[in-house]
Amino acid sequence: METVVSLAQQTFQLGLFRSDYFADSAANFGIKQVEFNTIASSFGGIATNISQYNSYPVVYTVLDWPADDWEIGTQSLVSSTEKLPTNGALQGICEALAEAWTIYADLRAVVMIVVENVTYNICDQRFHEFEIRELHPEIRVIRKTLTEIGEQGKLGPMKELIMVLWVKPACGVEPAARDKAPTTCRRWSGTGPNSASLLSSSVTHTQADNPLRAPRGPSGQRPAQWGELGVGIHTQNIQREKRRGRGSSDWGTSDERALVPSRTIHWHWQPSSARTSYLRPRGVDEPPGLALSVITTRSRCKDDVVSVVYYRSGYEPGQYPSQLEWEARLLVERSRAIKSPSIQYHLAGTKKVQQALARPGAVEKFLTELHQVEVVREIFTGLYSLDFDKFGEEAIQLALANPDKFVLKPQREGGGNNVYGEKVREELLAMKDSKERTAWILMDRISPPIQTCYIVRPGQDGLPPLSDLVSELGIFGVILGDKDNIFVNKQVGHMLRTKLSSADEGGVAAGSGALDSPYLIDAVVTC
Repeated sequence: METVVSLAQQTFQLGLFRSDYFADSAANFGIKQVEFNTIASSFGGIATNISQYNSYPVVYTVLDWPADDWEIGTQSLVSSTEKLPTNGALQGICEALAEAWTIYADLRAVVMIVVENVTYNICDQRFHEFEIRELHPEIRVIRKTLTEIGEQGKLGPMKELIMVLWVKPACGVEPAARDKAPTTCRRWSGTGPNSASLLSSSVTHTQADNPLRAPRGPSGQRPAQWGELGVGIHTQNIQREKRRGRGSSDWGTSDERALVPSRTIHWHWQPSSARTSYLRPRGVDEPPGLALSVITTRSRCKDDVVSVVYYRSGYEPGQYPSQLEWEARLLVERSRAIKSPSIQYHLAGTKKVQQALARPGAVEKFLTELHQVEVVREIFTGLYSLDFDKFGEEAIQLALANPDKFVLKPQREGGGNNVYGEKVREELLAMKDSKERTAWILMDRISPPIQTCYIVRPGQDGLPPLSDLVSELGIFGVILGDKDNIFVNKQVGHMLRTKLSSADEGGVAAGSGALDSPYLIDAVVTC
């Protein structure tokens, strides 16, 4: 963290957040915060489309009312559609990304989405890409893994983040990494009885090979009088490249050899009688019956300056399989690109920070008006440190006595990491005397109201069964600013996840839950 802060070049920060809530039946159905997500806050794209999808049966069920009840049906239609809140999550998130791109002030720059090597949530990510293209066609979006950033990324002279993209050369050879990019592509061509064997041969050289060695002729031997092409040998093609400012006219000088990794060389053997179809190096005798044409083309290298980095990966240790990925993350943090999130925002979303903010006096450091402090504190549920102090020991004793009333949470994201029920006691006993316990927090378990409904899953036979379900509401918000000014700070949409009431985890991507839409009703709550 100290390394990142001391080397960071960008003062603007972009937050694309999602705060998740349960209604708590133990607190008169008031909402209680489950967690605050600052990195890879997913389902803004799919949730927006799910809201539109779920409006269909509501509208057309009403429109199918009998004609004599049409007036009642029309009134019900208006009432029903109003109870399905509009969801602008996708547009709001994408407009925030576009606003950050605008602040960066480079029309050539791209927005880069950081994705996993294998992306199961690609549909949600693609919705963002398509929405940006529709709202702002001038903004180009690219997708890169942390591994690709480590291999292709670099910092420019002004600390701009640059992705170096090797484009497939004309010879059809796909370059690998920059340090192993093919330098030479040899192709044989000819007419007559030897043409078939000539055209079937192809050799690709790397830097370990001599890119200036003449290829073998149709007899299988290199002409002895040609030897090695060395310093001072020119062709019209190379002279033409020089006039275009593309390199030295001396093939084989140290300067020209330095450019070899960005060139592709085509060697063509042709009948010597075809005088107009080949170019012969000056000062070298022509081999009997055949001539050599040296054609140089440039392997294109495209540099993309990255203005905004949108992390949809990088939130759990498994996404950093080697040192390369850690170096890629540090490279991004050191750059001028606007990050969502920056490493500071990333850490602000950890469970430990959530627990620290629930301590008495913590919220007051950020909000000065008493009523605002009270409203924020009202959504907090019980959050307890497991540090080696009086409060940590008290929390452990509470959980050991009533494990079903608590959830044990590590500093992890992505779902499937929390501990529930009797396993809370087992885990606490196992790490009671270990420093490992300080990396966990304890939270009161929320008791959301149960509804009876259906979950539609792929591969079901017949109608889905009626099930007892609970729903978790996520609210999307965006913030963009620097240490002195906030330019954007607003709520942009929502997401509703529904799961079986008996399920501890409700991850949609993990198959434990399903995306849903809220339907608003007027309710009278009595104390």
